[in-house]
Amino acid sequence: MTKTILLVEDEEIQNENLRETFERKGYTVFAYTKGKECLHDVETNSLKYDLAIIDLSLPDIGGDELINRLKGIYPKIPIFSSSGYDDKPRKADRHYHKSMSFEKFIKESDFFLSDEFDFGDAF
Repeated sequence: MTKTILLVEDEEIQNENLRETFERKGYTVFAYTKGKECLHDVETNSLKYDLAIIDLSLPDIGGDELINRLKGIYPKIPIFSSSGYDDKPRKADRHYHKSMSFEKFIKESDFFLSDEFDFGDAF
C-alpha cells in the first residue's frame, strides 16, 4: 500500500523539491502552499495521511495552529514541523530546521513512513 504525505510549505521551490523527491520514492503527496487551503481540504475529505510536514512560517495561518487542528482531526499522525528561522521544539513530533541536510530530512521521513515504524512506541 502506498504511504501518503500531507505537505504544507509556502516556499514553492522547497514544496516542489520535497513533493518530487517523495513521489520518486513511491509516496503519494498532497502538497499545499497555504495552510487554510490544506485545512479546508482535510476537513472535507476522508483521506488518511501517514505523515504531515508543516512549515511553521505560513503566510495565512500559524504553523502551530495548523498542527493543533491537524492533531484534532488525526490524533495519531506523525507531524514534522519545519522552519528556517526557529529551531525550538513545537507541538510537532519532530522538528526539521531547514539548515538540516535535505538527505537527512528525507531519511528521517522515510523512517516514519516505513513498516518498521510503530507510532505507539515512538511517542
